Amino acid sequence: MKTPTISKSQFLKGVQCQKRLWYYRNRKDLNPEIDLNTQAKFAMGNEVGEFAKAYFENGVEVTDDYRETKKAIDSTKKFIEQGKEIIFEATAMHPVTGAFSKIDVLRKVPNTNEWDLIEVKSTTKIKSYHIEDISFQYYVFHHAGYNIRHCFLMLLNRDYIRRGDIDPKGLLLEKDITEEVVEKQNMTDVLVT
Repeated sequence: MKTPTISKSQFLKGVQCQKRLWYYRNRKDLNPEIDLNTQAKFAMGNEVGEFAKAYFENGVEVTDDYRETKKAIDSTKKFIEQGKEIIFEATAMHPVTGAFSKIDVLRKVPNTNEWDLIEVKSTTKIKSYHIEDISFQYYVFHHAGYNIRHCFLMLLNRDYIRRGDIDPKGLLLEKDITEEVVEKQNMTDVLVT
């Protein structure tokens, strides 16, 4: 197996600013500390992620540590061999570049050999970096041998009104962004290699 080279979060840092990626990888001592606002965003993202898990029935989660890329890839493959159709934190690696990524939800398309990629965001609007985010994931999973049908962003439904317990199927909605993701593949390949 290829040695991991770049993760999704590192790729996004590099897209935003190449110097930021360089400093992140080479001078971690100069990276700023995570402030309270950023911590709150992480907490909100984790909470929305839990609602996304409740949105899907019978999902299983890859729980291997993020730094244990090979184990996470093996766990993903094991779940697929077991016939699991919803896998949270599924992990893959590009066989040539070593780029690797976890996707929030890998969903099997019934009665096919196709999969959907679903990335969960704690926002109501699609932002340009969301497209770059899932474009990197498509790049990795596609080259790792997954037959990807569609790519979705799962966002908060701004029209949702809570009545009683939170209903994940009302709170969250899926937006198909496959066309935008496929259009970015040449750029993603250039940036990774």
